[in-house]
Amino acid sequence: MKRLFNLLLAASLVAFVTTSCKEKNPPVDPPRVEPQEELIEEGITGSVKWGIGESNTLYLFGMGAPLNYWEENGEFAPWMEEYREQITKVVVMEGVTAIGSDSFRNCPNIVSVEIPETVTQIGVEAFLNCSSLEEVDLPAGLVALGDNDVAIDNVFKGCTSLRTVSVPGGSITTGDATFAECSDLEEAIIEEGMRSVGNHCFASNTSLTKVTIPSSIMWIGFYAFANCPELTDVYMLATTPPNTQEPGFTIQGDTLHVPAEALDAYNESEWPDYFSSIVAIED
Repeated sequence: MKRLFNLLLAASLVAFVTTSCKEKNPPVDPPRVEPQEELIEEGITGSVKWGIGESNTLYLFGMGAPLNYWEENGEFAPWMEEYREQITKVVVMEGVTAIGSDSFRNCPNIVSVEIPETVTQIGVEAFLNCSSLEEVDLPAGLVALGDNDVAIDNVFKGCTSLRTVSVPGGSITTGDATFAECSDLEEAIIEEGMRSVGNHCFASNTSLTKVTIPSSIMWIGFYAFANCPELTDVYMLATTPPNTQEPGFTIQGDTLHVPAEALDAYNESEWPDYFSSIVAIED
C-alpha cells in the first residue's frame, strides 16, 4: 500500500511540474522574416510592414495581411506615388497571408514576384497591367485569386510579358479575367484540385497554344478561353464533361484531347461545337 501511495505521489509531482513548465514556457511564435538589404523607406500596411530596398525590390514582411486599395476611388498603396515606376521585383516574405487589391496595379517595370506558402489570397487587380512581369510562382496553399463579391477581378490581366502560368490545385476559385490579355502567355497549366475556371479567365491570350484542364474541374465560365486564336490543343482530363456557362462558347480550338473511356460522353455533349475534332488521349 505504501509503495502504491509513493507511485501515485510521484506521478502527481511529474504532472504538476510538466503543467508548471508549460505555463512558464508558452508557445513561441516563429521569428519574423525581414529583408536582408537596407531599406530606403518603410511603413505599415494593415498588420504587416512594407519597405523598398536599394535594389528597387518592394518587400512585404511581418505576420498577417496588408490592406486592400482601390485606385479608382483614390485609394493608393503607400509606395505607389513615389516608387510605382521604380519597383522591379516584389518579395512577399514568409508570414504574410495575402496580397491586397491594387497593390501593384500598373507597375510597368516589375519583372518577378516571389510569393511564400503562407499567402492564401491575392486581391482584385493586384498585378493588373504589370507589363514587364515574366514569371510568378503561385503557392500551393492559395485559396483565392480575386474576390467572389467583385464582378471583374483582373488579378494578372494585361501582364503581357508572362509566358507560362501554373495555377495550383489549392486555388479553389479563380476570379473573372484573372489571366486575360496576357499576350505572350503560351501555356496554362491548371493543377489537379481546382473546381472551376472563372469567366473570361484566360480570354484574349493571343499566343496561347496549349491548355491542360484537370479531372477535378466541374465548371468552366463564360468565354473563359475566348479569342485565343493560336489555341490548337486542349487536354481535358475529366471523364465527365465539365459544365459550361451559357451561352456555351467557352473554348474554341482545333483538337480536344479527352480520356479514351469518355470519348462518347464528350461527343454527345456540347463540346463538339467548339472543336474541329475530339480525340482520345494517347498513352
